Amino acid sequence: MLALRTYSCRVPWLSLVLLFATLLSGCGSPMPPEHTKAVARFQELGGEVNLRDGGFEVNLRDTLVQDDDLASLGDIQDLKAIDLRGTEVTPAALDYIRPIKTLDVVLLKGTKIPVEEIIRFDQELGEVDVLH
Repeated sequence: MLALRTYSCRVPWLSLVLLFATLLSGCGSPMPPEHTKAVARFQELGGEVNLRDGGFEVNLRDTLVQDDDLASLGDIQDLKAIDLRGTEVTPAALDYIRPIKTLDVVLLKGTKIPVEEIIRFDQELGEVDVLH
């Protein structure tokens, strides 16, 4: 029992998140390896991947994430929200977000994306809430 206390709580938490997501989706199969790999990558960057509204949210707020680090966002199944507040991402990051059709919310306040670009992005995505 003492050995369990030495492990980081993120690994068991990730396992629980993936288990609950599998149960919520109504299927008995585990998440695809790409999903699991993307979750691990975002955690390495200091972010979190959590359950949200029957899907997932990626929280990279105030991390050192760069534009190309977002390439695996599309591998997160049922991605509902992305929090990039306080990061150094630029307009190039938006190219990784555009193709994701399951999004409800994108948080971009405090990024290096000009407000005008965020407004255009918000209009382009339609029903997705893009907050800046």
